[in-house]
Amino acid sequence: MTDAKGKPDAGLELEQITCVVCGSAESAPLFTSRDLRYDFTPRDEFTLVECARCGLRYVNPRPTERSLDLFYPDTYYRDRKEPPRVRRAPPSGLRRLYPPRAERVLQEKVRHARALAPAGGRVLEIGPAAGQCLEAMREAGYDVVGLERNPKMVEHIRNTLEIPCWRPDEFDPAGAGRVDLVVLWNVFEHLSDPVGMLTQARSFLRPGGGLVFSVPNAAALEREVFFRGESCEDVPRHLFSYSPQTVRALLEKEGFTVERVVSVTRTAVSELQERTERALFRSPLGRPLKKVVYNFGVLPLIWAWDRGTGALGRGHTLVVSARLR
Repeated sequence: MTDAKGKPDAGLELEQITCVVCGSAESAPLFTSRDLRYDFTPRDEFTLVECARCGLRYVNPRPTERSLDLFYPDTYYRDRKEPPRVRRAPPSGLRRLYPPRAERVLQEKVRHARALAPAGGRVLEIGPAAGQCLEAMREAGYDVVGLERNPKMVEHIRNTLEIPCWRPDEFDPAGAGRVDLVVLWNVFEHLSDPVGMLTQARSFLRPGGGLVFSVPNAAALEREVFFRGESCEDVPRHLFSYSPQTVRALLEKEGFTVERVVSVTRTAVSELQERTERALFRSPLGRPLKKVVYNFGVLPLIWAWDRGTGALGRGHTLVVSARLR
Protein backbone atom coordinates (compact mmCIF):
# COMPACT_ATOMS: atom_id res chain seq x y z
CA MET A 1 0.00 0.00 0.00
CA THR A 2 1.17 3.55 -0.75
CA ASP A 3 -0.01 7.01 0.25
CA ALA A 4 -1.08 9.81 -2.10
CA LYS A 5 2.56 10.59 -2.91
CA GLY A 6 3.46 6.99 -3.65
CA LYS A 7 5.35 6.58 -0.39
CA PRO A 8 5.25 2.94 0.79
CA ASP A 9 3.15 2.33 3.90
CA ALA A 10 5.44 -0.45 5.17
CA GLY A 11 3.83 -2.16 8.15
CA LEU A 12 1.14 0.50 8.45
CA GLU A 13 -2.46 -0.46 9.22
CA LEU A 14 -5.27 2.08 9.04
CA GLU A 15 -8.73 2.03 10.58
CA GLN A 16 -11.96 4.00 10.23
CA ILE A 17 -13.61 5.21 13.43
CA THR A 18 -16.82 6.90 14.52
CA CYS A 19 -17.04 9.96 16.76
CA VAL A 20 -15.97 9.19 20.34
CA VAL A 21 -18.17 11.97 21.75
CA CYS A 22 -21.57 11.29 20.17
CA GLY A 23 -21.07 8.02 18.28
CA SER A 24 -22.01 9.45 14.89
CA ALA A 25 -20.47 7.97 11.75
CA GLU A 26 -21.31 11.11 9.77
CA SER A 27 -18.36 13.43 9.19
CA ALA A 28 -16.99 15.83 6.61
CA PRO A 29 -13.32 16.19 5.61
CA LEU A 30 -11.71 19.48 6.61
CA PHE A 31 -8.32 19.12 4.97
CA THR A 32 -5.45 16.75 4.41
CA SER A 33 -2.29 17.40 6.41
CA ARG A 34 1.15 15.89 6.05
CA ASP A 35 3.48 14.75 8.81
CA LEU A 36 5.35 18.02 9.42
CA ARG A 37 7.75 16.60 11.99
CA TYR A 38 9.31 13.61 10.22
CA ASP A 39 9.86 12.71 6.57
CA PHE A 40 10.80 9.07 7.19
CA THR A 41 7.56 7.80 8.75
CA PRO A 42 5.58 5.35 6.59
CA ARG A 43 2.87 7.75 5.42
CA ASP A 44 2.90 11.50 4.78
CA GLU A 45 -0.73 12.54 4.49
CA PHE A 46 -3.74 12.15 6.76
CA THR A 47 -7.23 13.65 6.63
CA LEU A 48 -8.78 15.60 9.50
CA VAL A 49 -12.57 15.30 9.57
CA GLU A 50 -15.29 17.04 11.58
CA CYS A 51 -18.24 15.21 13.12
CA ALA A 52 -21.47 16.36 11.49
CA ARG A 53 -23.39 16.07 14.77
CA CYS A 54 -21.15 17.42 17.57
CA GLY A 55 -18.22 19.08 15.78
CA LEU A 56 -15.38 16.93 17.14
CA ARG A 57 -12.37 16.94 14.82
CA TYR A 58 -10.30 13.79 14.40
CA VAL A 59 -7.96 11.95 12.03
CA ASN A 60 -9.90 9.45 9.92
CA PRO A 61 -8.77 6.99 8.72
CA ARG A 62 -5.95 6.74 11.22
CA PRO A 63 -3.15 4.34 12.19
CA THR A 64 -4.23 1.41 14.33
CA GLU A 65 -2.94 1.23 17.89
CA ARG A 66 -0.12 -1.15 16.98
CA SER A 67 0.88 1.03 14.00
CA LEU A 68 1.17 4.23 16.03
CA ASP A 69 4.69 3.38 17.23
CA LEU A 70 5.87 3.85 13.62
CA PHE A 71 5.25 7.58 14.11
CA TYR A 72 7.11 7.85 17.44
CA PRO A 73 10.81 7.34 16.61
CA ASP A 74 13.42 7.26 19.37
CA THR A 75 14.21 10.90 18.64
CA TYR A 76 10.65 12.03 19.43
CA TYR A 77 11.32 13.10 23.02
CA ARG A 78 14.57 14.84 22.14
CA ASP A 79 12.83 16.69 19.30
CA ARG A 80 10.40 18.24 21.79
CA LYS A 81 13.14 19.98 23.80
CA GLU A 82 13.77 23.69 23.52
CA PRO A 83 16.36 24.99 21.07
CA PRO A 84 19.68 25.05 23.00
CA ARG A 85 20.19 28.77 22.39
CA VAL A 86 16.87 29.53 24.07
CA ARG A 87 17.69 27.43 27.13
CA ARG A 88 21.10 29.07 27.58
CA ALA A 89 19.95 32.64 26.95
CA PRO A 90 20.79 35.01 29.84
CA PRO A 91 17.87 36.09 32.08
CA SER A 92 17.18 39.53 30.65
CA GLY A 93 14.55 41.79 32.20
CA LEU A 94 12.08 40.71 29.56
CA ARG A 95 12.71 37.03 30.24
CA ARG A 96 12.10 37.62 33.95
CA LEU A 97 8.70 39.06 33.00
CA TYR A 98 8.10 36.24 30.51
CA PRO A 99 10.14 33.35 31.98
CA PRO A 100 11.92 30.70 29.92
CA ARG A 101 9.52 28.23 28.40
CA ALA A 102 10.34 25.23 30.58
CA GLU A 103 10.05 27.29 33.76
CA ARG A 104 6.73 28.93 32.95
CA VAL A 105 5.23 25.66 31.75
CA LEU A 106 6.06 23.88 35.01
CA GLN A 107 4.88 26.80 37.16
CA GLU A 108 1.54 26.84 35.40
CA LYS A 109 1.05 23.08 35.62
CA VAL A 110 1.63 23.10 39.38
CA ARG A 111 -0.82 26.00 39.73
CA HIS A 112 -3.56 24.08 37.92
CA ALA A 113 -2.90 21.00 40.06
CA ARG A 114 -3.22 23.00 43.28
CA ALA A 115 -6.69 24.14 42.26
CA LEU A 116 -7.86 20.51 42.43
CA ALA A 117 -5.69 18.87 45.10
CA PRO A 118 -3.72 20.38 47.99
CA ALA A 119 -0.03 19.70 48.50
CA GLY A 120 0.54 16.34 50.14
CA GLY A 121 -1.98 14.60 47.91
CA ARG A 122 -1.14 11.62 45.72
CA VAL A 123 -0.77 12.53 42.04
CA LEU A 124 -0.58 10.17 39.07
CA GLU A 125 0.80 11.64 35.86
CA ILE A 126 -0.04 9.68 32.71
CA GLY A 127 2.51 10.21 29.96
CA PRO A 128 5.18 12.09 31.96
CA ALA A 129 7.84 11.69 29.21
CA ALA A 130 11.17 12.65 30.85
CA GLY A 131 9.47 13.45 34.17
CA GLN A 132 10.03 17.21 34.51
CA CYS A 133 6.49 17.79 35.75
CA LEU A 134 6.72 14.89 38.19
CA GLU A 135 9.84 16.52 39.63
CA ALA A 136 8.13 19.91 39.90
CA MET A 137 5.09 18.36 41.58
CA ARG A 138 7.30 16.52 44.06
CA GLU A 139 9.12 19.75 44.88
CA ALA A 140 5.72 21.38 45.45
CA GLY A 141 4.95 18.79 48.13
CA TYR A 142 2.98 16.11 46.28
CA ASP A 143 3.39 12.34 46.49
CA VAL A 144 3.90 11.53 42.80
CA VAL A 145 3.84 8.43 40.59
CA GLY A 146 4.03 8.07 36.80
CA LEU A 147 2.52 5.88 34.09
CA GLU A 148 4.54 5.97 30.86
CA ARG A 149 4.54 3.74 27.76
CA ASN A 150 8.12 4.48 26.67
CA PRO A 151 10.49 2.00 28.42
CA LYS A 152 13.49 4.35 28.23
CA MET A 153 11.55 7.14 29.92
CA VAL A 154 10.31 4.75 32.61
CA GLU A 155 13.89 3.73 33.36
CA HIS A 156 15.01 7.37 33.46
CA ILE A 157 12.24 8.40 35.86
CA ARG A 158 12.85 5.43 38.15
CA ASN A 159 16.64 5.51 38.23
CA THR A 160 17.59 9.14 37.66
CA LEU A 161 14.68 11.00 39.25
CA GLU A 162 13.97 8.23 41.79
CA ILE A 163 10.22 8.54 41.26
CA PRO A 164 7.94 5.47 41.04
CA CYS A 165 6.92 4.92 37.43
CA TRP A 166 5.31 2.02 35.58
CA ARG A 167 4.52 0.93 32.06
CA PRO A 168 0.80 0.42 31.34
CA ASP A 169 1.17 -3.37 31.22
CA GLU A 170 2.68 -3.51 34.72
CA PHE A 171 0.72 -0.81 36.54
CA ASP A 172 -1.38 -2.03 39.47
CA PRO A 173 -3.63 0.76 40.76
CA ALA A 174 -4.48 -1.31 43.84
CA GLY A 175 -0.80 -1.56 44.73
CA ALA A 176 -0.18 2.09 43.95
CA GLY A 177 -3.15 3.20 46.05
CA ARG A 178 -5.99 5.46 45.04
CA VAL A 179 -4.88 8.89 43.89
CA ASP A 180 -6.20 12.39 44.53
CA LEU A 181 -5.38 13.76 41.11
CA VAL A 182 -4.68 12.39 37.62
CA VAL A 183 -2.82 14.69 35.23
CA LEU A 184 -2.11 14.37 31.51
CA TRP A 185 -0.08 17.19 30.01
CA ASN A 186 0.08 17.29 26.21
CA VAL A 187 -1.06 13.65 26.11
CA PHE A 188 -4.84 13.49 25.73
CA GLU A 189 -4.84 14.46 22.04
CA HIS A 190 -2.46 11.54 21.34
CA LEU A 191 -4.76 8.89 22.80
CA SER A 192 -6.41 6.53 20.35
CA ASP A 193 -8.97 5.58 23.01
CA PRO A 194 -9.76 8.65 25.14
CA VAL A 195 -12.89 6.99 26.50
CA GLY A 196 -10.82 4.05 27.73
CA MET A 197 -8.36 6.42 29.38
CA LEU A 198 -11.16 8.25 31.19
CA THR A 199 -12.48 4.90 32.39
CA GLN A 200 -9.01 4.10 33.73
CA ALA A 201 -8.78 7.50 35.40
CA ARG A 202 -12.06 6.85 37.20
CA SER A 203 -10.67 3.58 38.57
CA PHE A 204 -7.51 5.31 39.82
CA LEU A 205 -9.22 8.23 41.56
CA ARG A 206 -10.59 8.51 45.05
CA PRO A 207 -14.25 9.64 45.26
CA GLY A 208 -14.31 13.29 44.27
CA GLY A 209 -10.77 13.08 42.92
CA GLY A 210 -9.56 15.50 40.29
CA LEU A 211 -8.51 15.26 36.66
CA VAL A 212 -6.58 17.95 34.82
CA PHE A 213 -5.16 17.85 31.31
CA SER A 214 -4.21 20.07 28.41
CA VAL A 215 -5.06 19.79 24.73
CA PRO A 216 -4.51 22.02 21.70
CA ASN A 217 -7.52 24.30 21.19
CA ALA A 218 -9.40 23.53 17.97
CA ALA A 219 -10.88 27.04 18.23
CA ALA A 220 -7.49 28.80 18.53
CA LEU A 221 -7.34 32.07 16.63
CA GLU A 222 -3.83 31.33 15.32
CA ARG A 223 -5.29 28.47 13.29
CA GLU A 224 -7.56 30.83 11.36
CA VAL A 225 -5.06 33.64 10.96
CA PHE A 226 -1.78 31.82 10.29
CA PHE A 227 -2.58 28.19 9.50
CA ARG A 228 -5.83 28.20 7.57
CA GLY A 229 -6.08 25.11 5.39
CA GLU A 230 -3.77 22.99 7.54
CA SER A 231 -4.24 21.13 10.76
CA CYS A 232 -1.82 23.09 12.98
CA GLU A 233 -1.45 19.74 14.69
CA ASP A 234 1.27 17.14 15.04
CA VAL A 235 -0.52 14.77 12.65
CA PRO A 236 -0.86 11.81 12.93
CA ARG A 237 0.36 11.79 16.53
CA HIS A 238 -2.45 14.20 17.42
CA LEU A 239 -5.43 11.98 16.68
CA PHE A 240 -8.10 14.37 17.99
CA SER A 241 -8.59 18.14 17.97
CA TYR A 242 -10.86 19.28 20.81
CA SER A 243 -12.80 22.51 21.23
CA PRO A 244 -14.13 23.68 24.62
CA GLN A 245 -17.54 22.30 23.68
CA THR A 246 -16.43 18.85 22.51
CA VAL A 247 -14.03 18.18 25.38
CA ARG A 248 -16.68 19.21 27.91
CA ALA A 249 -19.25 16.93 26.27
CA LEU A 250 -16.85 13.98 26.35
CA LEU A 251 -16.03 14.36 30.04
CA GLU A 252 -19.64 14.84 31.11
CA LYS A 253 -20.60 11.72 29.17
CA GLU A 254 -17.88 9.71 30.94
CA GLY A 255 -18.84 10.55 34.51
CA PHE A 256 -16.89 13.73 35.31
CA THR A 257 -18.12 17.13 36.42
CA VAL A 258 -16.21 19.78 34.51
CA GLU A 259 -15.14 22.64 36.76
CA ARG A 260 -13.22 24.72 34.24
CA VAL A 261 -12.18 24.75 30.62
CA VAL A 262 -9.82 27.67 30.17
CA SER A 263 -7.86 28.94 27.21
CA VAL A 264 -4.27 29.40 28.32
CA THR A 265 -0.90 30.04 26.78
CA ARG A 266 1.53 28.91 29.47
CA THR A 267 1.22 25.11 29.64
CA ALA A 268 2.45 24.45 26.10
CA VAL A 269 4.12 26.18 23.19
CA SER A 270 2.02 27.47 20.32
CA GLU A 271 2.63 26.31 16.78
CA LEU A 272 3.19 29.97 15.92
CA GLN A 273 6.00 30.35 18.48
CA GLU A 274 7.59 27.02 17.60
CA ARG A 275 7.73 27.76 13.88
CA THR A 276 8.97 31.32 14.46
CA GLU A 277 11.79 30.12 16.71
CA ARG A 278 12.74 27.38 14.29
CA ALA A 279 12.98 29.86 11.43
CA LEU A 280 15.01 32.32 13.50
CA PHE A 281 17.59 29.83 14.76
CA ARG A 282 18.04 28.34 11.30
CA SER A 283 18.57 31.76 9.77
CA PRO A 284 22.03 32.99 8.70
CA LEU A 285 21.99 35.78 11.31
CA GLY A 286 24.88 35.80 13.76
CA ARG A 287 24.31 34.56 17.30
CA PRO A 288 24.35 38.01 18.98
CA LEU A 289 21.82 39.36 16.48
CA LYS A 290 19.62 36.29 16.95
CA LYS A 291 19.53 36.99 20.69
CA VAL A 292 18.51 40.60 20.09
CA VAL A 293 15.79 39.61 17.62
CA TYR A 294 14.55 36.87 19.95
CA ASN A 295 14.47 38.93 23.17
CA PHE A 296 13.18 42.19 21.71
CA GLY A 297 11.25 40.99 18.67
CA VAL A 298 9.95 37.44 18.90
CA LEU A 299 9.24 37.31 22.64
CA PRO A 300 7.27 40.60 22.89
CA LEU A 301 5.16 39.76 19.83
CA ILE A 302 4.43 36.23 21.03
CA TRP A 303 3.69 37.55 24.54
CA ALA A 304 1.17 40.07 23.18
CA TRP A 305 -0.46 37.53 20.85
CA ASP A 306 -0.69 34.88 23.59
CA ARG A 307 -2.23 37.24 26.13
CA GLY A 308 -4.69 38.70 23.66
CA THR A 309 -5.96 35.41 22.27
CA GLY A 310 -6.06 33.85 25.74
CA ALA A 311 -8.24 36.69 27.02
CA LEU A 312 -10.64 36.04 24.13
CA GLY A 313 -10.82 32.33 24.97
CA ARG A 314 -9.05 31.49 21.74
CA GLY A 315 -5.51 30.75 22.90
CA HIS A 316 -3.60 27.81 21.50
CA THR A 317 -4.14 25.48 24.48
CA LEU A 318 -7.07 24.39 26.64
CA VAL A 319 -6.61 23.28 30.24
CA VAL A 320 -9.51 21.15 31.44
CA SER A 321 -10.18 20.67 35.17
CA ALA A 322 -12.79 18.16 36.31
CA ARG A 323 -13.83 15.99 39.26
CA LEU A 324 -15.13 12.47 39.47
CA ARG A 325 -18.88 12.45 40.08
